[in-house]
Amino acid sequence: MRYFLVLIFSPFILNSLYDLVFYIPAVASGKYDDLGALFLFYLVTQIFFSIFVSYYMLIKYQESCRQITGIKYKLKKTFGLFHYICIFSILLFLFLFLFYSVFGDFNFSNLILRNAYFYAKSKIGTAWVFFLYQFFIVIMMYDMYKEGFVKYKVIILFACIFIIALTGGRSSIMFWGFILIFIYSVCHRNELPGKYVLITVFSAILVFSSNAILRSNSQDNVSNYLSSASFIMDFDSAYVLQDAIDYTDKNNDYFGVALVDLVYAFVPRSLYKDKPVSTAETRLLYPERTKSSTTNITFGYYGNLVLNLGVFGLILSPIILFYFSNIYFNAVFNSYKRDWKSFLLIYFFVMYVYVLRGGIINVRIILSLLVVSFSVCAYEALRRLTFKKRKVV
Repeated sequence: MRYFLVLIFSPFILNSLYDLVFYIPAVASGKYDDLGALFLFYLVTQIFFSIFVSYYMLIKYQESCRQITGIKYKLKKTFGLFHYICIFSILLFLFLFLFYSVFGDFNFSNLILRNAYFYAKSKIGTAWVFFLYQFFIVIMMYDMYKEGFVKYKVIILFACIFIIALTGGRSSIMFWGFILIFIYSVCHRNELPGKYVLITVFSAILVFSSNAILRSNSQDNVSNYLSSASFIMDFDSAYVLQDAIDYTDKNNDYFGVALVDLVYAFVPRSLYKDKPVSTAETRLLYPERTKSSTTNITFGYYGNLVLNLGVFGLILSPIILFYFSNIYFNAVFNSYKRDWKSFLLIYFFVMYVYVLRGGIINVRIILSLLVVSFSVCAYEALRRLTFKKRKVV
């Protein structure tokens, strides 16, 4: 199971799985003019190349692991029950603050009845809350990466994730579930029954689909969601790629458009009232949506490459995937050291689903990695002040 997880989370394989679900069915249907047989051949060829290269890298990883069998690094406890309870209390307070700031009361039935409204409004002017959410969650995960999985820590961590799940952040919830499995099985080399992986996959699908239905306000009639534009935006990334290609054919103002959001990312909304809510790509391709909705369009890996680099970005795709895959396998190989470098790299590559959904040139990824870096620095600073590291061979 450990080697299966290593393989399945490699950038090549994750990209292939995403293509199989969100691109190939739509492209094969023939409903997009610029995404015909040639693009389908491009996807299929890249998938076969991905499988071959990833399997070869996995074999090299297995050989490397045999050379370090028996070497373990262990860290004395830094965070205990008191620290975890404090973190849980902070996150609970932040959630209540967020809920009250949106609804003005504590009528929690709105979590179901007005979930889409809560999801959209909770992000405006209070983005710092979600950065704090992520900051504390990563601290707990890094503690488990260093120390191991203690029962009470796992229970409190899941309670904290549940609080954040109430805000509707489905991608973060799914990602955290997968990275915990990865740390437990791959980094700590514990045997993990396949049923837990299946439960996590099933839970991820359930979270994604149920949250999508709630956001579309179709909880009373699921068939409404299946026939809506929301369903297309959630499960068909090809239509955005088609729009991106059409736009780049007619205009010359798209290069590096995602970088525009870097200017806004660090400006508080309190200082800039007209700070955009949607992404730069959404504002460029779908300006009409930014006037009537606060929801961003999911551009996907290929749509993001085309809109920021032109069609040439599709040629770069296999090169980017190969480069990332090589770094990924090296990070996994060195994860036995429990050092911060391996953790940051592993966190990024398990988070690679954000790249697949939002693209490689994505300010959201940059901000997430900054928060993760702050979490690791805070943890390491506390550790150096109070504890020492010991090596067990």
